[in-house]
Amino acid sequence: VEGQVDGQGISVVKKALADANLSDDRQRILAGVSRSESSSGGFTKYQTWDTGKVSWGFTQYTLGKNGNYDAATVLGNIKRKNPDVFQKRFKQYGIDVAKGKIRIQRPDGTQLTGGAAADFLRNNPKLSAAFIAAGTDPVFQRSQIDFANKKKIDGMRNYEVSISCSNGASKKIQVGQILNSEYGVGIMADRAVQQGVPSARKLVAKTIS
Repeated sequence: VEGQVDGQGISVVKKALADANLSDDRQRILAGVSRSESSSGGFTKYQTWDTGKVSWGFTQYTLGKNGNYDAATVLGNIKRKNPDVFQKRFKQYGIDVAKGKIRIQRPDGTQLTGGAAADFLRNNPKLSAAFIAAGTDPVFQRSQIDFANKKKIDGMRNYEVSISCSNGASKKIQVGQILNSEYGVGIMADRAVQQGVPSARKLVAKTIS
């Protein structure tokens, strides 16, 4: 399954980033990542053919093999902060999040959780349409942005690595103290999106050390 809403491309992403009051450099970084990740679909872009099982949104958040990765976290944040919107956009169709994992209630009343739920989504155009439509909602757009800003940018910049000093000692510093240019932060954010934050952190730590 793959889909998006026409007219929801980079211009919509840029406006939402500006409305979120991010710094100019962070707006450019996230817009650049979104342009390469979600093409013309922006917040509504949805596909089920990669290793993350389900990818959704302006930086293509995935559910992962166990149904508990970034897309589930974004949904969980909205469920907690905006339960009425979550009910309207997802829960009424049987899509839910519980204990950090995606959960699906099928029409016969049975429930699937985690990886099984993610697999079910991959082959269900109706439920996929719910994700695509939700991407047009400003609440979901803002939640996607907040998560990207905090995890893909701050999560990389604030990561501590050990560096060797000239006297043979080692010292822990935050990555952002070394890589603080817009270009450097943009590369880190892109790697965090492409590979996941844990793998991107390992790559950065190896490069710095």
